[in-house]
Amino acid sequence: MIFNIRKSAKKIKTSFLYFIYAATTVLAITSTVNAKGLLVEKNYLIEDPHIRIDLSDLIKQSKSAYSGKIAIIAPNNIKFLATLKTLPEEKQSSYIYTALSVMNIAPNTEINYQAFVSTPAGTEKQEVIAVYLTNSLAEKIKKTDLSVFRNTTHTWHGYHIYDYSKGPAIVVENVDIDNRENTL
Repeated sequence: MIFNIRKSAKKIKTSFLYFIYAATTVLAITSTVNAKGLLVEKNYLIEDPHIRIDLSDLIKQSKSAYSGKIAIIAPNNIKFLATLKTLPEEKQSSYIYTALSVMNIAPNTEINYQAFVSTPAGTEKQEVIAVYLTNSLAEKIKKTDLSVFRNTTHTWHGYHIYDYSKGPAIVVENVDIDNRENTL
């Protein structure tokens, strides 16, 4: 009987040590994850959620996918190279809100502006399309020295919402001024 108690105690002690080892490992992993979380909060480790696309290819693809009706698609975060061709103008943008509401998406900012951008110089066929702009971006563009945009290609960040006869409908949230350190 005493032998069985010692044997059981040894098994409990061994199990307890394995438990402590497992708990320590989990805590170490958790602290590493929290450390990464802190780094993200301090802007050291942020991955760009936008997928780089070729605007010319997206225009071709969107026009070929168009079958006479507007094709609403799940929004994709994209970034692309383009040149600003016109200043932002306030336009009726109720359709963008309708398209987003169909997908049960509420934009986190107002979208009441439109501007025209072109594919970068040197592309096979330079095309111009209209893009929606968030109000905050449109206001920042209007306040920026326009020489920054003249005949200059920048990286535009946004999301693709639907396709129609003229190409893709894109909501632009930000633009990287490629010759500067920050974005608008």
